[in-house]
Amino acid sequence: MNLFEYSPKQAFDGLFNFSFLEKKPEPPKETTQDRLQDTVRRIALDITNGLEDSEPDEFERWHEMGEPDDFNPDGYDYLQNVLDIKYIVGSDGTYYGAELMVTFGGPNICVDTRDNTVYGFWGSDRAQWGFMDCIGLDEACEELYQCGR
Repeated sequence: MNLFEYSPKQAFDGLFNFSFLEKKPEPPKETTQDRLQDTVRRIALDITNGLEDSEPDEFERWHEMGEPDDFNPDGYDYLQNVLDIKYIVGSDGTYYGAELMVTFGGPNICVDTRDNTVYGFWGSDRAQWGFMDCIGLDEACEELYQCGR
């Protein structure tokens, strides 16, 4: 391309392509880190809010009680859907807390009652969110541990 054969505007347009300015920007894509963080936060807020956003029919006890209108799920109800419980105990058998695996495979998310934290892993992404135990989850775990001793 010989720049002297074109007008200055044609030469400038030929050297630089500004067509990208005419395109609308794409919305940001949700990453696995975003999805992991949202899931961890939602689980922590569910425990903090006393499972108030949960549907009662998710819990067996609601059906066993005759589907009452004033049903309030507790720590035992939450433990129904937990995949695994790892107890944290001292060498003398003293109960300190439990790690509850709530999802596995993508992402892996656990609830730690010892430090009231929900944490998750998804590939190399990590997320963590604190909670207040408003459903008696730690007490339910401790009672289950004591029954199994």
